[in-house]
Amino acid sequence: MKKKITYLLTACMMAGMLTACGGDQEFVLHTADMSKYVTLPEYTGIQVTEADPEVTDEDVTTEITGQLANCTDPAVGITDRTVAEGDIVNIDYVGKHDGTAFDGGTASAYNLSIGSGNFIDGFEEGLVGATPGETVELNLKFPDTYDNNPDLAGEDVVFSVTVNFIVATEDQLTDEMVPALHAESTTVAEYKQAVRDALMESAQQTYESNVQNAIIEQIIAGSTFKSIPEVLQTKYEERLNYQYSQMASYYGYDLETYVYYAYGVDLDNFNETVKQWAIDSAEQALILQAIANEQELNPTDEEVQKTMEDTAAEQSFESVEEMLGDDTTEDDFRDYLMFQNVLSYLQENAVVSAS
Repeated sequence: MKKKITYLLTACMMAGMLTACGGDQEFVLHTADMSKYVTLPEYTGIQVTEADPEVTDEDVTTEITGQLANCTDPAVGITDRTVAEGDIVNIDYVGKHDGTAFDGGTASAYNLSIGSGNFIDGFEEGLVGATPGETVELNLKFPDTYDNNPDLAGEDVVFSVTVNFIVATEDQLTDEMVPALHAESTTVAEYKQAVRDALMESAQQTYESNVQNAIIEQIIAGSTFKSIPEVLQTKYEERLNYQYSQMASYYGYDLETYVYYAYGVDLDNFNETVKQWAIDSAEQALILQAIANEQELNPTDEEVQKTMEDTAAEQSFESVEEMLGDDTTEDDFRDYLMFQNVLSYLQENAVVSAS
């Protein structure tokens, strides 16, 4: 369960964590005396090795194939031939047991890869040779052991399946299909270039994140931490727990079940890991603020105000005041801008090589 340091810090900070108060204690990052907490090593000229960002033709093909596999718009459909093994077909289906539709047996506009083995025996095979627009009746039997619905184990069922269309493959794309995949593109060439550009943007972001993490890890390793404000560490820990509880809820799990399936650990082990993540994030916050103070990289009040106004508008708040609250403060935006300033400074002053 390893996480990149800059990701941890940004995730916590954006959730309103770097201005932390607890009881009679208060710690505000940008007003604190960093000399009480950390002594920095030399932080310019750090050497980092990271491969240049690259996007291959294979990457583009893989991305387009994935987008097509998930597209349910009939505009990308093939309707002038029958279904064959290996096709992805868009289907509607209703499964019935003793004439009654059963839970989990009905879906609309579902993309199914023929030959994937995702459905019970006979379902995918029964669609081979069907014509788009045709409805086929599949008389099937659930396996004797069926954990998804034990009540149906070994039972005869009937699926009524309508084949809506066969999803086009990359080599079958036409200019007319493209807007269903990318509204800003009008030709296949434009679409493929847009995909390449998006992949390169992502690769560039990953490159910069990797470089910045490598720099930060070296600075942390060379720093001397005199103390870490307990209230800051505690608030990071609380925010991380909240963040993962929200993720668990999104998937319909409690936190204990979610971390078991996502990370293969029990809740006690996860809590220990979160504590370490909180320490890592607190240490990074301290060194970034210390560098910002030394290099005069703290944002101005005007910069902070503009960022808050822009964010409020983007998130459809009527005002900055409406956006701010207990969980998000002006200092959070100030710290965020400081982080970006320092990370850019460190990257610009590092020695980055591709090999």
